[in-house]
Amino acid sequence: GSLWIAENSDGEGTLHQLELKTGKTIKKMSTQMQNRATTTPLLTEKSIFIAGSDPGIASFNRANGKKQWQFNVQPALLYTPQYYSDGQKSIQSTPMLINDFLLFGAMDGWIYNLDAKTGSVLWKTYVGSPVVTSAAVTKNAFFICDFAGNLYKFNSN
Repeated sequence: GSLWIAENSDGEGTLHQLELKTGKTIKKMSTQMQNRATTTPLLTEKSIFIAGSDPGIASFNRANGKKQWQFNVQPALLYTPQYYSDGQKSIQSTPMLINDFLLFGAMDGWIYNLDAKTGSVLWKTYVGSPVVTSAAVTKNAFFICDFAGNLYKFNSN
């Protein structure tokens, strides 16, 4: 098995695949993203999705590391982590993959649902407060909380 982690080094993002037993690097890929957020890379058989700070979220081919698409969120409504500066675009929650859709909230106050293959917006809704939690998903709905403490329920249909 292996562990995938995203790091930020001098503003140049890197994704590492590490061997679990030794911690040695198996694979290293440049993301060209500022990976300063607290999100976890999301892996599928063919893709790796990385959400974080500037510019938002991107999909990479798992085999060759080539960027497949990138989606930019809006600048954050407020900056809670000390490592952000004004104008940062940030996702602080790990996206959820539901079928072929990526669901996540961002520090810009929007909840997004993207097509995982293309990065196209399927829908988005503005909640007016940064979203810093990942969604909790059930068979018929998902729940997500914003920075102001509001809990939102969305039906899956």
